[in-house]
Amino acid sequence: MFGSTGMAQLISSTEKKKLIARLKDNKFIDNFIVGTGNNSINENIELMKHSLNNGINRFLLMPPAYYKYDDEGAYSFYENIVQRVPESQIILYN
Repeated sequence: MFGSTGMAQLISSTEKKKLIARLKDNKFIDNFIVGTGNNSINENIELMKHSLNNGINRFLLMPPAYYKYDDEGAYSFYENIVQRVPESQIILYN
């Protein structure tokens, strides 16, 4: 949901949460993948936890855009998210 990772940045977290909450009873919920589209670790985690509470556990995560970082920085970004939301299934977008 929320389009490509570039499009996901154009939709506010509030709007994303509203749609996710409305989809929790959808018969196709097991097919949904949420593209978080956030540069912020905390915003990604907040949206992921909201999704999990509404029955969605699969996510498309991009590395932070607009910032310079090396491989270790990208690894640290994802590692931080996985440690805080271990029950999620994540597709890495590059």
